[in-house]
Amino acid sequence: MIGRGVMRAVDLTAQTEATLTFAYRRRLLDTANDGRVWLRASTDGWNWVTLRAYDIDGSDSGPRIESVGLNDWVGSELMLVFH
Repeated sequence: MIGRGVMRAVDLTAQTEATLTFAYRRRLLDTANDGRVWLRASTDGWNWVTLRAYDIDGSDSGPRIESVGLNDWVGSELMLVFH
């Protein structure tokens, strides 16, 4: 399903709670093909849950900080992808 983007594996097996915090900044990107970026999670690589969707056809004056709770996956190994 995921052909491009940034993917990372996260081991939450020994955790009791988890939050992903990251910074992003939009800068007038060429969005002729697609004006969105998705953050998705999966424990098996086949079934993906969309955590957030971001419109990228814009420009921010500075970085934005975002936090996403991952407590639903505590106790498992998780794959996260931005694409």
